[in-house]
Amino acid sequence: MQPGNGDRPRLKAPAGTCDTHMHVYLRQYPKAPTAKIAPPDAPVSEYLKVRERLGIERTVVVQPTTYGTDNRCTLAAMKALGSSAHGVAVVDPTVTDAELDRLTRLGMCGIRFHMLPGGALPWDVLEIMAARVATFGWHVQLQRWENVGLPARPGWVAGETRRAVAPSHAELTRRSAHPT
Repeated sequence: MQPGNGDRPRLKAPAGTCDTHMHVYLRQYPKAPTAKIAPPDAPVSEYLKVRERLGIERTVVVQPTTYGTDNRCTLAAMKALGSSAHGVAVVDPTVTDAELDRLTRLGMCGIRFHMLPGGALPWDVLEIMAARVATFGWHVQLQRWENVGLPARPGWVAGETRRAVAPSHAELTRRSAHPT
């Protein structure tokens, strides 16, 4: 299969296949002061072509570092994708329970900790925020490089506190240079 030729992969995706980590970028949303990249537009309309081609039925839209804690672009993408989409947000400790409840009702189900340059949340709020979002049924999505250790919390991620922690693409592809 050549990229962009419209052919479907030889291997058929199983029913219910879920893309567990994708981003949408639109210049209409302001770049966060902490952002390290300003990627070109990557709209839902283009993603839907890929999704159709690959046979993906469900999607998790993850808040990119480009927008910091402004989740509007991610929420718009989730709305455009409809009931087949959920999201992972970035919210800081000042977020109200009412806002967390609103985000939950809109389909958010996780909080992202991007522990690389451009990330909006520091390590020292991870446990506090994990506990807060757990009451809404959210998981923690953690992205870090292998040389960025968990500060004195190895058991935390291993599940000793029974919090759901999902690794991100940098954890799965350790030598990746993907900055989002």
